[in-house]
This record gives sequence, structure tokens and C-alpha cells, in this order.
Amino acid sequence: MPAAWLENALRRLMACALSCPLYWYAPLPLSDALLDRLTQAGLQCFADRQGQLPDGSLLIYPQPHALFSDPTHGHALLEGYRAVLERVSGNRLIADWRLLGLEPEGLSGWLNGAHPCPPARVTPPTPGDPLQALLLCAVLNKMPELLDCYLDLELQAELAQTPADSSYAQRLLAGQEADQLVAAWWSLQQRARERQEQMEQLNQVQEELEHYFLLSCRQAELIEQLEQQQRRALRLLARSSQRPSSLIQAPPGGPGDQACA
Repeated sequence: MPAAWLENALRRLMACALSCPLYWYAPLPLSDALLDRLTQAGLQCFADRQGQLPDGSLLIYPQPHALFSDPTHGHALLEGYRAVLERVSGNRLIADWRLLGLEPEGLSGWLNGAHPCPPARVTPPTPGDPLQALLLCAVLNKMPELLDCYLDLELQAELAQTPADSSYAQRLLAGQEADQLVAAWWSLQQRARERQEQMEQLNQVQEELEHYFLLSCRQAELIEQLEQQQRRALRLLARSSQRPSSLIQAPPGGPGDQACA
């Protein structure tokens, strides 16, 4: 009897949890793939950034190289990290890249308390461009608190059976070998030259189109002038054909009359 009562109580608790809306909050915009994943799991965005976040909400934070995927700056990302850290109590916390490794059903069941968080079949990403890694290292050297906040989030977050991303800075340094940096720089220069050539070709095409447009306008003007002249000639021809025949007879006293005299 007590076991049955406990089972029924758990079912009622689960039904109540499933009926309550779940919210998520993130300091920066999320990718379309992640937004679809959250929607499929039944989560809603908590739009009021200054309001009280409902308990049990999901807090989502990005890695520092999110600076390159969203037009923001280091101070805005730092403020976002701090805003998430202030709301950790009573809520769930997880990195955006780990969420991509969870299925919507497993994510929903975890947030509703049906089971622990499933394992995320992912590895922590790093900037693929060595120049981005170099630039990000410069940013983190100027703003060490940015990396500190990210590591604090990693220590408090749900890891989904993955290791904490404590080697983030080391991975950035590993992607900055001299040959990789030089190759990335030359690749960037090549893309810049290709874009410049494309712009020159577009400008040339635009100039040719403008030339033909002006030429066609001039031809249209000439055609209009010829049509006006043709209409004027037709009007003159019509007037001449309508004159009385008496106006074109020989006047009296011509050579024939003189001969009779």
C-alpha cells in the first residue's frame, strides 16, 4: 500500500511538472539549430531579462569565441556571463555546445525530473581559424575575467557526462602554430583579392549597363523625332491632297489665248 501511494504521488508530481511551462535564458542569441532543439523539447524563451526567472529554468551560456558568431564585444559577453552566474540558484545550467548533443526527449525528461541528464555525444569546440584563436587570446589577455567567468560556469554547470572545459585556453594556444597562422593569413589575402576582382568585374558590368542604357535612351529619342517628322509629313501630304482643282488650273490669258488673237 505505501509503495502504491508513493507511485501515485510521483505520477501526480510528474504530471504537474509536465503541465508547467519550462523557460530558457541565454545572454547571447542562439543558433537556429539550438532554437529548434529547445522548441522541440517544449521550452519557451524567457524574454524579460530584468525579471525574476522562474525556478527550474534552463540557463544557457556560450564559449568565449561566440564573439565571432554574434556582433557583440567582450564587455557585453562578460556582462552576460555574470547575469547567468547570478541566476544559477534554483535553475539548471548548461553550455550551448552540450545542448546540441542532447535529443529533445532526453532534454525534456531531464528538465522535468524524470531522469538525470543524458550523456552529450559531443566534444568542446574551438575556433577553426588560427587567426580567430590568436585574436581571442589577445582579448582574453586584456580581459582575463572573461575566461574566469567561463570557467566558473563550467564548474557549476551540468556537464552531461563530459569533462569540464578547463583546457579552453590551452586549446586556443595549440591552434596558433606558425605555419597555421601564415597559411590562414595567405588564405585571407587570397579571399580579399578574389573579392576585389569580383567588385571590379561588377563595376565594369555596371558601367557597361549604364552605357547601353544611355545609348538606348538616345535611340529612343531619335526614333521619337523620326516619328514626329513622319507624322508632320503625313499631315502636309493630307492637306495638299485636299486642295480644290481650280487652284491648280492654268490662269486665263495664257499662251493658247494669245495664239487665237
